[in-house]
Amino acid sequence: MNKQLKNILLFAGAAVAYRFYKLYELGESIIYKPVGVKLIRGATMSKLSVEVKLELLNTTQTTLQMRGVDGKMYVNEILVGSYSSDKFLIRPGLSYVPITFQIDPVTTGVQIVSALAKKQNPQIKILLRKKLPFFTLSETFPINPQIIKSSSN
Repeated sequence: MNKQLKNILLFAGAAVAYRFYKLYELGESIIYKPVGVKLIRGATMSKLSVEVKLELLNTTQTTLQMRGVDGKMYVNEILVGSYSSDKFLIRPGLSYVPITFQIDPVTTGVQIVSALAKKQNPQIKILLRKKLPFFTLSETFPINPQIIKSSSN
């Protein structure tokens, strides 16, 4: 392989690596924060959902195309629900995204009653997998009802 071809390949590899790094940096710079929780009762008790309102703050001037977001909700370390979204855009500035978890009312009820029987607050946690164009980042959020606005319908 001649020296000119090696240099071109080296430069192209460095450019791709730099682009991946900047994309990773952009994905990490967006701040995800839960700001609301809403219990949604369906027609039957087996149709129970929890909507978590996420605040997204993109401090850059770059729009980010997401492949989607997957999430899991845990109560006292037990999986009680999951969520998956389609593709969407995160634009510069502040935006809000509701994510609705379909939850298992029996498992959730057992965990909440168990925690209350022990005179403890149930520990609710959300694991969010943010699917960027070429890789996935994960983040965990605790849901504390004392500091996050909660409601039900």
